[in-house]
Amino acid sequence: MSRSLASFIALSTLVLFSNAAPISNAASAAPVNGSSLAAAYTIPLTNGTTSLPSPPTPIKVITAGRGTQNYTCATSDSTSTPVSVGAVATLFDLASLLPILSPLEGQAVLNALPPLLLSLPRDALSNSIIPQAGMHYFDASGSATFDLSASSNGILVGTKVGDIQAPESDSTNGSNGAVDWLALDAKAGSVGLSRGYRTETASGKPPATCDGLAATFEVEYCALYYFLGE
Repeated sequence: MSRSLASFIALSTLVLFSNAAPISNAASAAPVNGSSLAAAYTIPLTNGTTSLPSPPTPIKVITAGRGTQNYTCATSDSTSTPVSVGAVATLFDLASLLPILSPLEGQAVLNALPPLLLSLPRDALSNSIIPQAGMHYFDASGSATFDLSASSNGILVGTKVGDIQAPESDSTNGSNGAVDWLALDAKAGSVGLSRGYRTETASGKPPATCDGLAATFEVEYCALYYFLGE
């Protein structure tokens, strides 16, 4: 399937889902949780030059994260560069989209989703029928946290074990490029999840300098998040 066709199918699906009546987490699709459905999918791992570590276990949950990458600036001139202070995103459960197409076709649609989701207002997504799997944020210690407990999928408190630049073809998403692809292993505080991957990122990078920027600012982004676990 071509990327343009995948994008068309993904957009059509999103329009249908966005126009449907909202459903609660309690009424959302059951977690894919180690099913053959999720296991049939492949995590994008390479940017064409370097790769993230291979997954040691099957996929448990596939989500899309839509939110902001957050930054600070010491001064508002070109002598300072933005410093990352974490991210906040809503994680949308994509399990309900997976049965629509074969895994090969579905993978192409998944990979095309982030820029399309980025083009939609966050409020529209939050009020759509696409189930919310949980939230991504950074805890008080600065650890990346993915709380999927509301959808009975567990919690991942991650430590970075892989970091590669987004593919050049994807880095055009947003005026400053796309944030890196990551692999995160579970550490203390995690429940039911052993590793997470951030791939197919769209936007999220800050400008090269703080010239004209506020002391704190956000950059909208979207990404696919794959989670492994029992």
